[in-house]
Amino acid sequence: MKRLSLPVRIVAALIIYAALMSVRPEVSNPALRVLMGAVAGLSIGYAMLLGLLHARRRGGGIR
Repeated sequence: MKRLSLPVRIVAALIIYAALMSVRPEVSNPALRVLMGAVAGLSIGYAMLLGLLHARRRGGGIR
């Protein structure tokens, strides 16, 4: 398995953290839950964008 660069690791940690926080029942505040969902969505989209850019740079792109 290839070693991940530091920004990819940070994004993955954010995704995992947001997913864990969104399923915890202690988070009863709806605004906080919406914020966590937005953070998860943004970080997932950012990770996908990074993956696309990396694939394009290597010449692969989406097959």
